[in-house]
Amino acid sequence: MERWWTLPKNNTRFKIFSYNCRGFGDGVRALRAACAAAVDGMVFDCRLTKDGKWVVPLQDTQLLAHRIHTRVFTALQQEVLALDAVLALTSALAPNKQVMLTMKDVGEERALARLAHDCVIVAWDTQFLERFHAISPATRLGIAYAPMRTALPDVHKTSQKGMRLQYDPMERFDAGLHFGKVQHEYLLDMPNIPIHTAFVHGLFCSSKLVERAHAKGVQLIAFLVDTKLSAGLLRRRGVDGIVTATPQAFQQ
Repeated sequence: MERWWTLPKNNTRFKIFSYNCRGFGDGVRALRAACAAAVDGMVFDCRLTKDGKWVVPLQDTQLLAHRIHTRVFTALQQEVLALDAVLALTSALAPNKQVMLTMKDVGEERALARLAHDCVIVAWDTQFLERFHAISPATRLGIAYAPMRTALPDVHKTSQKGMRLQYDPMERFDAGLHFGKVQHEYLLDMPNIPIHTAFVHGLFCSSKLVERAHAKGVQLIAFLVDTKLSAGLLRRRGVDGIVTATPQAFQQ
């Protein structure tokens, strides 16, 4: 029997991506476990050290960010993994899994292009994507849309920030920011380069947004989604896959 999240819809397969090896332990052991897990791919946050080396922190990246930016790689080897080592291991142990890299910092595009030409490079900064595309036009690119830093903190503060969240019988969430822009309009201002994937927080993945993305030939991935109930709702809306910090919940 096929698992419910692998059942085809519109000739596509709903994909599950693990996030930063969470739920698998620590360090290289966690990376090996993620490679062996029954997921379709892996998403890694990437940051730049003080000496310009791309690394993957397999812990809380927000807490580590300042330390990574102010220290050289050799001083961080107990807290991060070098991106080249991560990609070498995933290529050897999970060659059929899709790897997506979410770029939390900008810069060193040429070094990244040498390392990650087989990955999907995802960034919030469209100028970074444009520079990277000029260097490595064959690499697949993804664009991430917050409302991670704008709308989400306001969801529970509607009176202060003017966020409105509505639910209708069509199982579609429509979230408008106080400046009048709704989430399905994010795709109207995509950069003028080929985009393979759009990352959008699961709360804001409406049916209309899915339609807009697919009309542009873009796969829509929802983050972070940690329950089967949420994943099932997103799948019914046509979302192509989810990023989860609890991959074990989808392996039962």
